[in-house]
Amino acid sequence: MSLLRKSTLTSLLFIGVGGVFAVIAWLHHPLGTPSSMGRGFFPSWVGLILAALGTIMLLAAPKREGPDEEAIVIALRPLVTIIASVVAFGLTLPSLGLYAATLLSVLIASRADPAFRLGAATALGLALALAGHAVFIAGLGLPVPAWPGILSN
Repeated sequence: MSLLRKSTLTSLLFIGVGGVFAVIAWLHHPLGTPSSMGRGFFPSWVGLILAALGTIMLLAAPKREGPDEEAIVIALRPLVTIIASVVAFGLTLPSLGLYAATLLSVLIASRADPAFRLGAATALGLALALAGHAVFIAGLGLPVPAWPGILSN
C-alpha cells in the first residue's frame, strides 16, 4: 500500500475543513443576504470556497509530475508554535486589547520560522493590528477592546 502524496492530503484537508465549517455555519446560523449578512454568511462562504479550492487541487494533483513522496513529516515545533499563538490571542484579547494581543500572537507565531527576525515580526504584528482595527472595530463596529482596560478608562 502506497502512502498518499502530500498534495492529496492537503486537498482532502481543505475539502474536509471547508466543508465542515460551511455545513455548521449553514445549519446553525442565519445566512442573511449580501447586503444584510447574518452570522453564518461569511463562514459558510469561506468554507465553500476552501472546499472548492481543495477539490480543484485534488483534481489537478494527478497531472503534476515529480518524485513520489515517501513519507509525511510533521514538523512539531512550528505546529505547536502556531497553535500556541492562536491560543495566546484568544486568551489575551479581552484583557490586553486588539493591538497587544495581535502583536503578541504574531511574535509567537513568527518563532515557527527558523529565520525569525524581531524587527520584521514586530512590523507585521503592528500592521495586522492596524488592519484588524480598521476592519473589525472601525469598519464592522464590533465591540472588541482595542487597548488594555486600564488604558481605555
